[in-house]
Amino acid sequence: MKEMKEPDLISIIWSYLRKQKNGVSLTEIYEMVEELGFSSREASLALETLHRLYLIEYDNDYQGKVVVKKRSIFNNALESFPCLSCEHLYECYVGGSLYAPEKCPYLDYWFRQFRYHKVKIPMIKG
Repeated sequence: MKEMKEPDLISIIWSYLRKQKNGVSLTEIYEMVEELGFSSREASLALETLHRLYLIEYDNDYQGKVVVKKRSIFNNALESFPCLSCEHLYECYVGGSLYAPEKCPYLDYWFRQFRYHKVKIPMIKG
């Protein structure tokens, strides 16, 4: 029987933020991850990763507290992006023998949604 992996902290925080409409205070995120047994250092690294991926932004609420919000990217197309919640995210790479984006049925389905609905995904020029 295949052993189920625990979700990583990046996926946990991302899933939590996806459910929030107005963002979450930074304090609330740290409290949540510590209740799950993660350290504040691990939370900081996960948040830094999400920020570098341009998936979250930091803001201040009316009381001056730091709030973490998910960004609206490609008209929220990333809302259902399967890779962010995949347990094989760190094992998956192009040309991979076991896990590869070009073999992934979930990623294929996600792309087919855009073709079916004729949604244009804008290109980011760097």
